[in-house]
Amino acid sequence: MSEANLSRANLSGANLNRTNLGRANLSEANVTGARLSEAGLSRANLSGANLSDSIFNHSDLSRANFRHASLVRAELMWTDLRESDFEGADLSYSDSRESSMDRANFRNCIVKGTTLGGYMYNTILPDGNIISTPDPDRDQFIREGGDF
Repeated sequence: MSEANLSRANLSGANLNRTNLGRANLSEANVTGARLSEAGLSRANLSGANLSDSIFNHSDLSRANFRHASLVRAELMWTDLRESDFEGADLSYSDSRESSMDRANFRNCIVKGTTLGGYMYNTILPDGNIISTPDPDRDQFIREGGDF
């Protein structure tokens, strides 16, 4: 399903574990409660999508577009989020511990109750500040509760 056009599709509750959706267009799709663990979504367009309550653990979301998407209560643990764009997304109560977030953009995100944690290099935080953790093997950045 790589490069598939699933814009505005209803994938609510779908089991998409280990699915390759790289470069797919899922803009404004309803993906609530879907399971996408170990999925490949590199460079996918998920702008404006509803991804609330979805599970993305151990997935490749690098360079994906999540602008203005809803990721409320989403699980993004052990996930590759490098160079992904979350500008204006709602990440309330989501959890991204142990994820790689270098050069990701979280500017203007809603982060109430969120746990952002993992390796960050030149990562833009919701308040616009840029953070880097120097050693990915030892230095993990974790912020809980949306206190940015």
